[in-house]
Amino acid sequence: MDTMVLATQKWLNKTYGSVANYKQVPETGNTGWPTIYGLIRGVQHELGIALQDGSPAFGEATSAAFDAKVVPNLKKGYKSNFVYLIQGAFWAKGISPEEFTGTYSSYTESAIKSLQSDAGIPTTGVLDSQLAQALFDMSAFVLVSGGDKTVRNMQQYLNANYRQYTGILPTDGIYQRATNTALIYGVQAELGLGDIANGFWGPTTISTYKSAFSNGLGDKVIKLIQYALYVNMKEYLTTKGAKGPAFTGALDSSTQNILNQFQNFMMLDPVKAGQPDSTTMYSLMLSSGNPARNFFGMDTSYQLDASMIKALVDYDVNYVGRYLTGSVGSGASERDKNLTRTEAQNIIDAGLKLVPIYQDNTPSVDYFTYNQGVSDAQSAVSAALNIGIPNGQTIYFAVDMDMTDDEITTAAIPYFQGIVAGISHYHIGVYGTRNVSSRVSHAVSSVLYSYVSNMSTGFSGNLGFSQPTNWAFDQFFEDGVGVGPLPALDRVAVSNIDAGVTYLVESAITKSKWFEDTKWQGLKDRVASANITWDSGEIKLVDSETIKVSVSMSSTLEQTTELSEIPMTFEIKNGKITPDFTQHYENLSSLKFGTVIQANIDKLSAGIKSGSVTVLVRPGNIMEDELPMAPVISLVFSPDPISINNNEYTIDWAVTFKMQFNTSPLVKEPAFETVQELNWDEIRQKWANGFKVVTEVSAGIVLVGAVAAIIVALPIEISAGGIAAIGALFISIGQDIK
Repeated sequence: MDTMVLATQKWLNKTYGSVANYKQVPETGNTGWPTIYGLIRGVQHELGIALQDGSPAFGEATSAAFDAKVVPNLKKGYKSNFVYLIQGAFWAKGISPEEFTGTYSSYTESAIKSLQSDAGIPTTGVLDSQLAQALFDMSAFVLVSGGDKTVRNMQQYLNANYRQYTGILPTDGIYQRATNTALIYGVQAELGLGDIANGFWGPTTISTYKSAFSNGLGDKVIKLIQYALYVNMKEYLTTKGAKGPAFTGALDSSTQNILNQFQNFMMLDPVKAGQPDSTTMYSLMLSSGNPARNFFGMDTSYQLDASMIKALVDYDVNYVGRYLTGSVGSGASERDKNLTRTEAQNIIDAGLKLVPIYQDNTPSVDYFTYNQGVSDAQSAVSAALNIGIPNGQTIYFAVDMDMTDDEITTAAIPYFQGIVAGISHYHIGVYGTRNVSSRVSHAVSSVLYSYVSNMSTGFSGNLGFSQPTNWAFDQFFEDGVGVGPLPALDRVAVSNIDAGVTYLVESAITKSKWFEDTKWQGLKDRVASANITWDSGEIKLVDSETIKVSVSMSSTLEQTTELSEIPMTFEIKNGKITPDFTQHYENLSSLKFGTVIQANIDKLSAGIKSGSVTVLVRPGNIMEDELPMAPVISLVFSPDPISINNNEYTIDWAVTFKMQFNTSPLVKEPAFETVQELNWDEIRQKWANGFKVVTEVSAGIVLVGAVAAIIVALPIEISAGGIAAIGALFISIGQDIK
């Protein structure tokens, strides 16, 4: 809280509180727009301008009246409400005029000169309407947090030389829309277009620049080019540990070298190497660059038929960006935009490379949350797997809006953190403005590449921000004419760091169909009732003191295993497990129970035409709500065998039955070697009761699997001789209660 700001607020309300359409200023001692608006309303009232409802502006009428009625009187000793308003504005701006007296003094003049110095203009001490517009505003004229000193120097240079076109702009070190526009105004002025300068890089400016480039550019234009190079190459040069250009106004070897790096980095073609030719200058002035430059990628919301794909091939396009899901338009004009497997295969068969994009929303800040990221990742993965996009490809998730820096922090970054939590099979890419792409990529390390929406030249996120160093695709022009039968497309530059999708694999629809072939009616009933679905997590079937049983269905199962937990995988063909399963378990004991176990595991495998069962054993973990003294046995069924790499294993489209049995009744001191030492009646009763629960809950699905799994588990606690006997016991229990 600032006491002088508070004094200003109290004075405003006391002086103008009864004036029509004056809005009371909150008396908080904190500066802000309400205080600035109160000051402007005070100026307008003193000038005889009727106050209007809504937010006031220091516009043309106010400026003209201020120059005529106020400026001539601003001399030492002049006492007026105008001086109160000026002094109050300085306090609100954070520049001390030393007093709040309503009398113009040397202190007031010093404050004016301080503002002029901060803005980079001559310190005349004259507060004309142009400077008053900057004063009666929230714009900052000192380096703010996150600001860049070099950018601030550039802003001061632009104010000093081109304020007659732009007004006095902020010098806070933040490159913004006004800074970018002022840079273009400066080039236009130096090209002799001052009378028609408009801050837009249009046809007249482009034509005039081409002529000037051919005849030799002046040093002031070169200096503006050097400033543009700095903001466009800042991130790139920083990552290289290289210096930016010197602002000398000379097209020296250093500037030419950076120009050449810029051309190569942005994949600009055709250009004159190391020279600020028209195409290069276009990209320095606007994020989109020259729409007529060469490009090798495109994206579209249209579903592509064979004739459209042929037209793209003839158009020399190599990369095709397509949306995985969704539709566009509404009502009668609504049409699907989702990529189909047939379309994807046709694109690839034509020799083109596919780039998958996910955007199934009407973008607003509220949409982008962590939970939405998780959901979108799962939807994108499901669509990509069903199309048959191979593992390891990159899906680009869109933030198709102009987010501010604060919104990126509070919305975009959490959204992508959610995507990381929900993603499987694929890498993550970000689609968005330069600022969104860079900040998300830096904040979320799993984001691999950027698909930059540079054609949105008016977005603040594209103004003054360097092209992300991880850019893979640069969407720079919306072509409403299209090519051949394709009505419209976006032109896209390509950096070649993402090779795109060049082949398809078997669709996940086919991959996951193996589950429908099983005889697991109880589990299929649960799926039908949505009690359990793919990737919905672990569902507990039994949770008792003696038995814990759960089931989960995973489109991909990725875990790390210790050497003692290395899984054993056995092939299933035509509903039966291969004979090596029998051999494995008979090797555990001199008793020949392997064939009995196999017969029972075959019941669980019934209906699986081709697949595998993987057996995993590990100690219980109390932190995961497991019995700490009992082994955890998992039977993992899937259409493919397990893949192990560096103690990490992956199983796709897996159904996992996880079981734990309280084996504490079996453990006695000293360790036993024969089944006669066990209390069979007690064991039989406890486990039989447990199996009854399992049978009731899961309709017999897990019973036989549990019988086989306990055989695997028991070597952890008792001898091989006891294992076989216990296996026989469980089989008999199962037969008793079926």
